[in-house]
Amino acid sequence: MKVTAIEELSKSRSKVYIDGEFAFVLYKGELRLYRIKQGEEISDSVYTEILGTVLTKRAKLRAMNLLKSREYTEKQLYNKLKEGFYPEDVIEEALAYVASYHYTDD
Repeated sequence: MKVTAIEELSKSRSKVYIDGEFAFVLYKGELRLYRIKQGEEISDSVYTEILGTVLTKRAKLRAMNLLKSREYTEKQLYNKLKEGFYPEDVIEEALAYVASYHYTDD
């Protein structure tokens, strides 16, 4: 897998494109930590760690934080996480997590 582009989203976050397709958003420090640079290869283990650990944890925390201030339906939470550029499978895992605590019982 090759990092084909890194677009700055804000001062602290960037969109990462792998093999020409949008993959995820990372903070600048995470780009340095995982040594992700445009035009370079990204290993399967790093890709799996980012999706499976970093982004999943962040999406779960984001969903829980949103639910702290008010109630959301699953669809509303889905839309909020989608606006945050989380990958589809990460969103599904975060929604399953909050549903396991019955926070989204409609």
